[in-house]
Amino acid sequence: MEMIKVKMVAESLHESMLNGSYGTMRLSKDYDMTYEFDGKCELELRRLYGGGACSVINRLDFGIGAGGKYITTEVVEHYVRKLLKDIISSSEEPVMRKIKFRGKPIEPMSGKEWVYGSLIANYKDNLFYIVEDTSTEIVSIRVVPESVGQHTGLEEIYEGDIYENYLGKYIVKHAGGGFYLHDPSEDDIESEEHCNLEMTISMEEYRGKVIGNVYDNKELLSKRKN
Repeated sequence: MEMIKVKMVAESLHESMLNGSYGTMRLSKDYDMTYEFDGKCELELRRLYGGGACSVINRLDFGIGAGGKYITTEVVEHYVRKLLKDIISSSEEPVMRKIKFRGKPIEPMSGKEWVYGSLIANYKDNLFYIVEDTSTEIVSIRVVPESVGQHTGLEEIYEGDIYENYLGKYIVKHAGGGFYLHDPSEDDIESEEHCNLEMTISMEEYRGKVIGNVYDNKELLSKRKN
């Protein structure tokens, strides 16, 4: 199994940051990482399957400011390790961890409005599939790209859900390697990207429930509480 050299990855990413470039970095035979810089560094770790297909393993972004000239290689390495934490052990050998996603099938399915499982994404052709692993078979189902959302790890709350509490209605979003509640009536400010969803909804004033999602129930966002 190939080793992923985290320090070398961080050094290369830091150089790309200073040059303001974006692209894809091959980490090993089985993994690559996409990166883009636009006021912040946006990273995505992908598992490769061949034929242009891949699955999203993790996503993360962090502020860089001033084109990254004040960010050190050590800081970049910290975030790279955070991105790769689920596929590297202490010896930096890749291991696999499944992340659950959901999506809306492109073709109607009897009794199934949504499907759940691992995500396989072909970004070149904009093709997204959810792989359901049942007790008897593994089924790959093509889904609507805009409907894809990652499970937050909290009950049955997914990225793209509409979460309502005493204060109003929020959209569950993913940023900075985690999830947070975004108020759709306000700008998606940098400080929100560092809010921890689990910590937020454990607070009395933020406790609530999922009432829908932005794909099926956009009209719910227009009905704001006073």
